[in-house]
Amino acid sequence: MPLCAVIGGIITIWIATRDGTGLITDNYYQEGLEINRQLQQDQAAQVAEVRATLTFSETEQQLDLRLEGNIPQPQTLELMLTSPVDPARDVTFELTHTVDNHYQSPLRKGSAGRFYLRLTPDNNNWRLKGEVILPATDPVMIPAKPSAGQN
Repeated sequence: MPLCAVIGGIITIWIATRDGTGLITDNYYQEGLEINRQLQQDQAAQVAEVRATLTFSETEQQLDLRLEGNIPQPQTLELMLTSPVDPARDVTFELTHTVDNHYQSPLRKGSAGRFYLRLTPDNNNWRLKGEVILPATDPVMIPAKPSAGQN
């Protein structure tokens, strides 16, 4: 029995020191500031009534977006598609302003499955969040939503 306890203790120490879990951070202050910035972006989008309609055209290999709201039209938008299960499938699109409130970007093939959306302008003043399952044949609506903890 004492030998089993010693072997178990050695294995436990080896597992504990082998690699970090990533759950503990040394930079909690910076992460807190980032969370506050994201909440401000969500609130700014909600106040300005920002909303977007996203269309994925597989035949034309084009990503089209119509942006609406009480905001000046930015020159570029960044659309990030994040896979909830495989970070290797994450993809970012830079949409450029074409005419009025329309933006476009070439569409890359091979993106299929469920993705989280994050749309931000070039100045990062606001952001929109949503979800999509690709390939999407219908337009995807992305309204401004209240952040967690807001009413």
